[in-house]
Amino acid sequence: MRKRKPFLFYLLFIAGSALLFLGGCRGKSQEPMAGEKGEEPQVFKLEPGGLELAGIKTARVESRIISIPVRATGIIAFNRGKFVCLSSRVPGRIEEVYVFEGDRVKVGDKLVAIYSDEYLAAQQEFVQLLSRYERALEARDEEASALSSRLIHSVAQKLKLMGLAENEVESLKETRNPSYFLFLRAPLSGSVLSSRTSTGAYVERGSELFEVADLATVWAEVDIFEKDLSLVGPGCKAEIRVQAY
Repeated sequence: MRKRKPFLFYLLFIAGSALLFLGGCRGKSQEPMAGEKGEEPQVFKLEPGGLELAGIKTARVESRIISIPVRATGIIAFNRGKFVCLSSRVPGRIEEVYVFEGDRVKVGDKLVAIYSDEYLAAQQEFVQLLSRYERALEARDEEASALSSRLIHSVAQKLKLMGLAENEVESLKETRNPSYFLFLRAPLSGSVLSSRTSTGAYVERGSELFEVADLATVWAEVDIFEKDLSLVGPGCKAEIRVQAY
């Protein structure tokens, strides 16, 4: 019997500990939860001075337009309405270059002189048709004069497509003296951004020679995320910051 006493003592100790643990769990589960019926809600009150120190403001609920700023990156680009790329309209040889990269030009200024057999032949054809038209009028040949008139108009349009201005066509009509050089002129006032030609160089029809832009106004091309597109529209104010200024 003496040998069983320690075992019985440990068994009673374990049973007592288990009862105490279950009793503690039951007590915690029976505590009322916050917000249950019968418990008063906790209210935190601040005096006017405390509201001011906390930076808390109150206002009446109302409908109001809220401006949401949109930040985006972009580049400063040329005004596409005042930017031109000038190319040769006839094949030929560059006889003289009048402007270079960085120069400022005005409308009508000469940029380059081009010698072209095609241009010279078109002028000579125009002069010959004028003489034929006059002879047909003197002979009172209505059919021949009508045909010559149509051909004169066609060749005049061809000269304009080559780059000849309206007043230059009229001057050729009066003087009957073809010019050896076709002058490429500035279509707008601005700055020469690039020059891809030099004296003595041969050019083909369509060869790019100059880029001219009016830098009095420029565009800001901004990359806006698709999620922000609904926040941008006509009339929105924009603030542009660049590294140079």
